[in-house]
Amino acid sequence: IQKQEQEILHDLHEFIGSKNMATISHQLDAEHRLELAENIYKESSKYMEGQEIDMLLAKSELYEKLNQLNELRLDEAEFEPITAEVYFRPGTAQLGYLTNEVSGPPTEQYEYLHLPLSSSQSSLELAN
Repeated sequence: IQKQEQEILHDLHEFIGSKNMATISHQLDAEHRLELAENIYKESSKYMEGQEIDMLLAKSELYEKLNQLNELRLDEAEFEPITAEVYFRPGTAQLGYLTNEVSGPPTEQYEYLHLPLSSSQSSLELAN
């Protein structure tokens, strides 16, 4: 089941594309940088509110805030277009079954697990 799950995830990643998967994996970091940029912008706006430009140009704090804003690298990556829709169609998982009969349906592609029982073992002991 885990192997099938990994194959489905691999197929989904291939369908979406590596650029889109990279964008998705860096989403939290990009959101953090965007939030930081918004905070710096709000602080700068509040600081500049109601002050004359000559006074602002003399303040080193303003330059520091603007430099912080300028140094932030915000991702401009966009998703590559996905031209089709992805649908998940549930299937069945055939894990097999246990039996005490040698005969059964033809299962050449399956491996057999043979557990010989001694006369002193019970099915409850095997289950534990």
